[in-house]
Amino acid sequence: MKMGETAYLKGSTNAIDVHLNGISTPNGLLHPNAGAANGVMAPYLNRSSMANGTVNPNSGSTTSIVTVNGTTNASLPSRGLPNSQGVNGFIASNSTENGTFQMANGSNSSLHSMNGCNGAMNTHSSCDAPILSGVNSVVGNGTLLAPAVKGLLTTTSANGSNGVAADNRFFGNGRRRSLWYEEEVNEDLRWCFSLCSILHTGVSKFQDIALLDTRPFGKVLILDGKLQSSEADEFVYHECLVHPAMLYHSSPKNIFIMGGGEGSTARETLRYRSVQKVVMCDIDKEVVAFCSAYLTPNKEAFRSNKLELVINDARAELENREDRFDVIIGDLADPMEGGPCYQLYSKGFYENVVKKRLNPGGIIVTQAGPAGVWSHTEVFSSIYNTLRHVFKYVAAYTAHIPSYADTWGWVMASDHPFCQSTAEDLDERIRHRIKTELRYIDGPTICSSMVLNKLVRRTLSRETHVYTEDSARFVYGRGTGLH
Repeated sequence: MKMGETAYLKGSTNAIDVHLNGISTPNGLLHPNAGAANGVMAPYLNRSSMANGTVNPNSGSTTSIVTVNGTTNASLPSRGLPNSQGVNGFIASNSTENGTFQMANGSNSSLHSMNGCNGAMNTHSSCDAPILSGVNSVVGNGTLLAPAVKGLLTTTSANGSNGVAADNRFFGNGRRRSLWYEEEVNEDLRWCFSLCSILHTGVSKFQDIALLDTRPFGKVLILDGKLQSSEADEFVYHECLVHPAMLYHSSPKNIFIMGGGEGSTARETLRYRSVQKVVMCDIDKEVVAFCSAYLTPNKEAFRSNKLELVINDARAELENREDRFDVIIGDLADPMEGGPCYQLYSKGFYENVVKKRLNPGGIIVTQAGPAGVWSHTEVFSSIYNTLRHVFKYVAAYTAHIPSYADTWGWVMASDHPFCQSTAEDLDERIRHRIKTELRYIDGPTICSSMVLNKLVRRTLSRETHVYTEDSARFVYGRGTGLH
């Protein structure tokens, strides 16, 4: 990275480092006048006041002086948003929750608060200068975009008019545009890629929701700061989740999906000629509504008369139903502390709820988190071992998901032995059972996915942890649900 090209806004409420115009200033301090050049707006951070591009932390000021296009005379009351006393940072609007923010260059940008969460706001109009607006917020090449997307960072001043180059991909002097999504994999590792735009954000009762348009992966769905699926490679994840269990079952007719709000898992199960009913049960109606509206590849699945859509907690739904299922699929978010579904990976849930709702010969399959050389001990080995304590037959398998930047794991289990099938046998079942061609899965792929590397095999064979609600393991991060 060249100094002066990128300003990184890190997803935490602690101090951040900012690089602007060749000046690197730690601990949330912008060098005097650093924000006043090249059309960069100085950030309002942690109850700071700004003058001449300088941020003074913890001043408690009720106004912010914003630098736009080198001018530092736009003084704004900081009463505009519910978190306007400086929690997690914001750019203030005039005086009301849905007030209008008058830019110094004369263009208007309407700000709308989003339940006051993390100083979040949306806009429906553009400003002429890039903006930095505090923690969990977004900047975008002259457009004030919707924040509350965990891990977003964005950047750059430019030599073009008002900081925006005519070319959609490059700034002046051949410098690349710099709007990025960043996800914190762990304390010492982050994964980021270039964004085209933020298409939508929202906050439900259970989690933060965002749909981003990215350069390498197309549209991506983000829940609680974790990438769930991407347009470019979601077929790999969902084909791996669904088809091994459906193919190893003798004749799957009734399917229950735990989670799966985006509709891709339902889409894959509905490919089968034998399927008569698919129950998709997701706890978050906002996610379901969001995905059915925005994710066009799954619209046909949502319209299918074989799909029964239920908004409920999967545990409560399975406990209260009397029907049984041939395959139960766990298309759940990763078990995250504070998240909406980590209890659905527990021994008690598998033993007392799932097992009772399976038909004889039925199969449970669940996504089981990252399964790479470094990451497989987070939750993958524990979920495998937990299912091994409940069912007689358990099989783990993995595949690489490019947008996850890791190998991913799934585990399927049953009290009925999985039939010994060759790659040719599985290919024959695919031809007879599935209406349309699969993009990733075939017989050889399924067989090879179950051959784990030596390190992972050893960990699975030695794992002793059993997942319970009282001894849960979590992936890195923390959910933000209000339940």
